[in-house]
Amino acid sequence: MAKTLKEKTAGALMWTISDRFGQQSLQFALSVILTRFFLSPEDFGLMAMLTIFIAMGMILSDGGLSTALIRKKEVSQTELSSVFYVNVAAGILMYSVLFVAAPFIAAFYAQPQLTLLCRVASIPFVLNSFAVVQTVNLTRELNFKQIAKINFIALICSAAISLLSAANGMGVWTFVFQNVSYSAVRNMCYWIHRSWRPSLVFSMSDVKALWKFSRNILATYTLNVIFFHMYSLLAGKFYKLHDVGYYSQADKLTSLGASSLSSGLQAAVYPVLSQIGNDEERLQRATRKAVRVTAFVTFPAMLGLAVTADSLVTVLLTDKWASIVPYIRILSIGWIALVFTALHLSVFYTKGLGETSLKLELVKKGIILICAVFTVRLSLFAMVTGLAAAHLAGFVISSVTLGRKMGYLIIDQIKDIFPYLCIALLMSAGVYGLTYLIDSKVLLLLLQVTSGAAFYIASVHLLGSKIFKEMLELIKKR
Repeated sequence: MAKTLKEKTAGALMWTISDRFGQQSLQFALSVILTRFFLSPEDFGLMAMLTIFIAMGMILSDGGLSTALIRKKEVSQTELSSVFYVNVAAGILMYSVLFVAAPFIAAFYAQPQLTLLCRVASIPFVLNSFAVVQTVNLTRELNFKQIAKINFIALICSAAISLLSAANGMGVWTFVFQNVSYSAVRNMCYWIHRSWRPSLVFSMSDVKALWKFSRNILATYTLNVIFFHMYSLLAGKFYKLHDVGYYSQADKLTSLGASSLSSGLQAAVYPVLSQIGNDEERLQRATRKAVRVTAFVTFPAMLGLAVTADSLVTVLLTDKWASIVPYIRILSIGWIALVFTALHLSVFYTKGLGETSLKLELVKKGIILICAVFTVRLSLFAMVTGLAAAHLAGFVISSVTLGRKMGYLIIDQIKDIFPYLCIALLMSAGVYGLTYLIDSKVLLLLLQVTSGAAFYIASVHLLGSKIFKEMLELIKKR
């Protein structure tokens, strides 16, 4: 029997969030081991300096064409093949650009070792370009289970390589070898397990038609990457290397959970909403449900991270990394806003509002830039606080725009998320209160996690949350 849209949405959400959560859990465990036993803040700082350039190369290599393909109801072999060749060419081009630019990047930071690091770290531009269309096909089929399996295999292999590298004293190269091996294994798995192959055809007219939609998406993604990683660039230029490492590790640990939620929701929601088409009533119902799911998961996760940061860092990373605790707390708040605005972008893309999304991003990035200008010379903590405030302001603007474009007014959005926010705040207050009662950091962390989770789950159950009930039913079926 064919699955209903509701079942497809639930399945897609479960597998994408499970995939992201599984990946981020393994990444978190790996990061703890590397941080605690092998790597220094300087190693993290060096890699953070390259992050914006690597992320930019990844975005430009795709060009937003994959998103345009996912949005189409029907795609031809000619379109898929054409996009494949464009992606491969773009990947090679971006690698060439970074290869030439590497010495200049090293000179900008006054870190000569960045030249070779940058050139090797850019190899995934080429590797990933071969897997873009394969991923598009699975996404269009809503076959997130297969994507999750491939990502898991790639992560396990790359984690083994990174641990081996770290144990042999490779330092910052541990990150590079992990990323390159992940891309290589992932790409290989796609080509082994998928039967699709490009044909010897190319249509510039098809590419141009897709580009009309994807260009605004590319501009939006590019803005997001530049401003998301801009603080690593500024920190690397104006602050000491170990301070950059502290900020980078705090950002990495905070984003492990938040980015899995954000990317998982986007990956699942966008193709599902695209299948609804122009049915405004169904689209609004699906959007409201996605917002409630986001609130249900994001508030307890990120507020919980904020209040347990001290015990978490002490237990997992030791006291030598205590300096990252204030950063984690501030970044956690900012990430809540980012998860919601990422969901809003998916809805805008579904409705074909690429230009609106771009204008919205320009406004939000303007706010981030203003905050950066006024805080960059104060302190790194002031910069991070300004960034979180800018994200919250961007969330408000995005919510207002969502209400104006599809009738989902901000007052209705508040009604949908407010119950989960209140429960999460009560949970956080109780969890933080335990710090005044328990001295042992290990015992404190254990009780904070278990009591917080128990309180939140019991509360949403007693209050009759439909989202909670549907998730339980879905887990039982799976």
